[in-house]
Amino acid sequence: MDINKLIEEFKNISGRSSALKAWNQGKILKSIKDNPEYIERFGYIDFENFVEQYLEITARTANKYLLIYEIWQSEKVPEILKKNKNMLLEHLYTLIKPENEAIRDRILEAMANMEEYFEKNLENRKLKTIYREDDIISLVKAISESKKNWSAKDIQKVFLTDFINPRIKTSNQPTQRDPRPKKNINTLHFNELAELYANEPVDEQSFVALFCTMFHLIKEKNIIFSWDTHQISFSKILDIKESFPDAEIEFYTYKNSLPAGTIQLNVEFEYESHNYIKHQHHTEDRNKCHLIICWLNNWSSPLYYAHILSIKELLETGEINLHFF
Repeated sequence: MDINKLIEEFKNISGRSSALKAWNQGKILKSIKDNPEYIERFGYIDFENFVEQYLEITARTANKYLLIYEIWQSEKVPEILKKNKNMLLEHLYTLIKPENEAIRDRILEAMANMEEYFEKNLENRKLKTIYREDDIISLVKAISESKKNWSAKDIQKVFLTDFINPRIKTSNQPTQRDPRPKKNINTLHFNELAELYANEPVDEQSFVALFCTMFHLIKEKNIIFSWDTHQISFSKILDIKESFPDAEIEFYTYKNSLPAGTIQLNVEFEYESHNYIKHQHHTEDRNKCHLIICWLNNWSSPLYYAHILSIKELLETGEINLHFF
């Protein structure tokens, strides 16, 4: 195609910045760059100066468009992106960064499949941004580290459970919750605790108090993390604070049942484990939190962002069972 027509076609793509627009402009940029006429007429100008002078966009934006097109050159992509009405340029650009091509493509497919859900369920909701860049970053990282082979349908469920639905709920006016009723605590496996606590904790503050009170009782309990067969056990609480993560705890490590030193893990306390998502901690750097210690494990997401230890389960079974997918 004539170079002037390509330049004109590029400029004629107008409207709100979108993933589809970015892909189409990347396709035209690629055609311009590979066009023999461009090399003949503008070869003396580097491409970054060319796009700023003739296409009136920044070199940084042009490079984003090019990368997006070069990653997804299939002609099926425009149809997928056409469905992704809520996906913007930055979301798509964030999605090209992961090296795992299969995960990248499945996330793109999952986002397209959710548009029908949004039309049905977000009609009377007001969310300024349905997707956020940190949603995609944390999702890719978690899926990459998971042992499961995630389908687009699985990823769609994670998006809705971990990101979209919690955001919908927080966008509504909060409702006043009735206080939790008092319930006798199960201390069958920890008789000493019965002298100190009569009832189960009812919120995060009372749960943390319970955990600190019983800390010395669980120091003999061995723990195995999924990434290592070596056992660890609680040593000491190094720090508890208000900011995320809530605590830093030291653990003894063992190799072949013999002491091998200590490690320090970051811990987040939650009354219910799913509050970790409700509080948006799953969008943080995963290295910030290694373990969620909760009273009740009600994790509803198919994807885990940290190991989970339920103290209620520990009191009922007498054993530490970490949950991780």
